[in-house]
Amino acid sequence: MREESIVAFVVAAAGQQPQRDDLLKHCMAHLAPYKVAEHLTVLEVMPEHFLGQVEKKLLRAIACSSFGGECCGPLGMSESKHTDKH
Repeated sequence: MREESIVAFVVAAAGQQPQRDDLLKHCMAHLAPYKVAEHLTVLEVMPEHFLGQVEKKLLRAIACSSFGGECCGPLGMSESKHTDKH
């Protein structure tokens, strides 16, 4: 079991300034309690690589640097599992 926190990355519509409380109220009204993010980060654009897919590793790095180890879990920024080479 990984000990991680849920982090939501939000890209606001042009000219909008989303408020944390409003976002949390919306999430609590539409999601199960265990799915509601503990941390919210507003981005200007969602980072994507050349194929147009979201750069998940970059988002994890942003979360780790912004919120510390509580979001990163035991694997840190890596998404791969540690294996012994004995």
